[in-house]
Amino acid sequence: MLASVSVLSFLGFCLCIVRQAPLYLMVACAAAVCVANLLKWLLYPGGLSAAQRRARAGCCTGCGYERRGLAADAVCPECGTVPTST
Repeated sequence: MLASVSVLSFLGFCLCIVRQAPLYLMVACAAAVCVANLLKWLLYPGGLSAAQRRARAGCCTGCGYERRGLAADAVCPECGTVPTST
């Protein structure tokens, strides 16, 4: 019971802060989020493919096997995909 009261009082405190924030500050925060999303859309118009995300994470582009500890030109032990050099 005590935990739920503290959570509710915290939420009430947060709502109180939002109600007291100036309108221009809330508009500026919303605009910053919109600009960030617009930049993301401009930089990656189609988004990243699954293979691109895997390659960035250091995984096999074919199956997603983690390639950490393997040589850069080593064939994937799971699916046999040959890594491409970028």
